[in-house]
Amino acid sequence: MAYQVDDVLLHRKTGRRYRILIAADLCRLEGSGEPAYAYRLDDAASGGDFTVWVRAAREMEDGRFEPG
Repeated sequence: MAYQVDDVLLHRKTGRRYRILIAADLCRLEGSGEPAYAYRLDDAASGGDFTVWVRAAREMEDGRFEPG
């Protein structure tokens, strides 16, 4: 399942909610050119932590995240 900018996803292992900042159609991993997503904790859950994470699209879409 492809995610879009502003989609909120639930990380199944931690229960945390993350917001997509850049979708895989515009984001790539530098080393491989593999499609990726940029995301961060959702505003309501961030507690002031606005770290941006980047993860390969294949990992984001393999079931560890779900719409949330």
